[in-house]
Amino acid sequence: MMVRMTEPAVEDALARVERSFHRLGAISKQAARAQASQAHPEMRPAGWIVFRVVAMLGPVPVADIIAETGMDKSVVSRQLRALREWGLIEVDRDPDDARVVVVRMSELGRERALAVRRILRDRYRTAFDTWDEADVDTLADLLDRLVPAIDSPLLALETDTP
Repeated sequence: MMVRMTEPAVEDALARVERSFHRLGAISKQAARAQASQAHPEMRPAGWIVFRVVAMLGPVPVADIIAETGMDKSVVSRQLRALREWGLIEVDRDPDDARVVVVRMSELGRERALAVRRILRDRYRTAFDTWDEADVDTLADLLDRLVPAIDSPLLALETDTP
């Protein structure tokens, strides 16, 4: 059954969702700073975001990193340069198309990503320690459903004018 979006209870729920997203955004920024410094002491949050995309999707073309992060090409390029200087990634040309630059994790990068992932997983386990396993599974299902449902509508805010 679909709920009309103008009902007061739904409006209240949407306000709670909005507040939670705001808080999650702040938490996410703090976590990105901490995770970045765990991966490399000089890494910034933007570098962490790029690093995580390479860790999750790699080997990955630079164009896909730009699309996945929503960052400007120049920002991604600066982050990749730093990650490469620190020995966390390797950058090569695609053997099938020399115009395409492909990024992959180095051995050191894989080690650092795994170490940070272990810490993060332990923190999630702690956060969900009092939750039932079924509730954690339900949350994961709802988030899997939520992300694509809000991705385009929220990105459309960038072009809307009040």
